Amino acid sequence: MYSHRKIIAGIIASVLLIIFLKNIPQPSIMDRWEVLATTLPVTISTQNAHINTVYYVLRQTHEPILNKDDGQNYTSKILENWAHDLGYLRYTFCPKSGLEFRKDIPFTHELFRSHIFNITRSYEKIFDLKTDGDCYTIVFSTPQKSYLDYLTLYENAPTLPDTSTFDIGLGPFYIKSLEAKKIVLLRKHPVSYGYSEIVLHLYKGIADPLRQHRGISDFNLIPATDVPEWVTSHYAGFDNIELKSRNLIINHPEAAVRRLIRNCLDVDGFRRAYVPRQNDFLDLQSVLPLGLAGAKAGLPIQNCSSKMFNVQPSTPIIYLNNRDDNSSQMQSIAESFKKKTGIDFNVVKYPPEQMAAIKLQRPRPYNLIVVVIDAVMANYEAFFGPFLDSSGYHDFDRTVLRKLHGKLLRTGDSQLKLDIVNKMLTELENQNVVLTLYQVKGKLYYPRNLKNIEVGKGFLQYPKVAEFRW
Repeated sequence: MYSHRKIIAGIIASVLLIIFLKNIPQPSIMDRWEVLATTLPVTISTQNAHINTVYYVLRQTHEPILNKDDGQNYTSKILENWAHDLGYLRYTFCPKSGLEFRKDIPFTHELFRSHIFNITRSYEKIFDLKTDGDCYTIVFSTPQKSYLDYLTLYENAPTLPDTSTFDIGLGPFYIKSLEAKKIVLLRKHPVSYGYSEIVLHLYKGIADPLRQHRGISDFNLIPATDVPEWVTSHYAGFDNIELKSRNLIINHPEAAVRRLIRNCLDVDGFRRAYVPRQNDFLDLQSVLPLGLAGAKAGLPIQNCSSKMFNVQPSTPIIYLNNRDDNSSQMQSIAESFKKKTGIDFNVVKYPPEQMAAIKLQRPRPYNLIVVVIDAVMANYEAFFGPFLDSSGYHDFDRTVLRKLHGKLLRTGDSQLKLDIVNKMLTELENQNVVLTLYQVKGKLYYPRNLKNIEVGKGFLQYPKVAEFRW
């Protein structure tokens, strides 16, 4: 009898051990959040937080003074207390103690004082900063209702340079390495059933073997048409219309050639050739997506005349194609364009991993290139920024557009702002530097076993991975 009891006890102990072992957080792939992204940045800083992959990383590595993820209520992970008066003239902030950029770099109250002074000076030149114990008060001479929203921007999050290519912040992760094809983030303090490592991989197109890698958690930074079938059936999907427009950049030195391309290239035919597996497109008239004041639905207004065909470019038009599943379709577009206008249209294949670097070249090796222009939140800067200076996609400057942009930044009147936006859109059209193809829409997908994801909460495309549990 004793031996039977011993055997039964042994079986029970074995079962309990198996259950215990199954509930231990698994190493390696289980606690690693892996992402595919069409582009990876060469630098990561709060100064370029408007770039989507940079913003994705900053959401993990940095922490703004205030958060407003639900679109209404402000919260803070770096303030013990904060308040403002009814007139929006006086704001008081009491930072938490014990925060750190790294173990050897604490975030002191002196650093907070310096930081809040510097970013407030960029917001409004006239103000006073007063110190009261461990709290700091900003006093404005006129009401500043938008100041709280300003403090939610990742551009204004506390930050310090770590290397020449990336910064460190107060977020739960830090950047371990930044390479052309991979970015690795590590968690500062491990947690149970949470992700301790984030890896962003450069997506190389439809033939990329990583596209079928079952360890990828996040496919939301690649084209929706490239998401593999197994993801759509095994992951939870959420319908999403994004603040993104896909555009054909027209970078030709001759104004007459730009005018011809802008007015005579078939928008619907081009976009169907560019993304051959997509059938449904959300029409958009200009670079501004629906969701921003000034945006309009519908195809771009074109006025193609045979009189435009008399132009003869000094060199053939070079189109850089960064997809590897549309070669025959894009060649058909080139042949159709030449038949219609008499002008050569050369399609040149360009590796995706080299696309990020071409913006740094001048002159750039293309006359035409398809890009996605997007914003991480509803603002105009991201959509006009690529056309303003040498860091954009063109080899020539847009002086008039830059002057209008300066006026846009200086006005707080919503109607005046909209008037300036419409003038900027007209200037883009008059200069024929871009032809909008469509607004990006689709589904976002996340693993079904993921906990703590809130549908309807803002920034679903740019999650805070530290909050997830599996």
